[in-house]
Amino acid sequence: MTDKTYKTYNVEAKGTIKLWMDVEASSQEEAEALAEKCALLKFHERILDTGPWRPLHDGYTLEITSVQPEPDRSCMRPFIPGYDD
Repeated sequence: MTDKTYKTYNVEAKGTIKLWMDVEASSQEEAEALAEKCALLKFHERILDTGPWRPLHDGYTLEITSVQPEPDRSCMRPFIPGYDD
């Protein structure tokens, strides 16, 4: 059995969630204009308010953008209660 040494890495990724909604319109242009009015999504207390948009069940992708070794924090002083709060 081989012994392995593990390190901690900070991984950042960019996520994409595909959304859909139904729009009743008389033309594609009108449908696009109505959709554009609802294109701004908002966050409320860490919850994404998607309005009329609904997520696709398989519409989530991640792209890894960075993998870096965790910085060496051995030189940091210990946490001081009442001072560092």
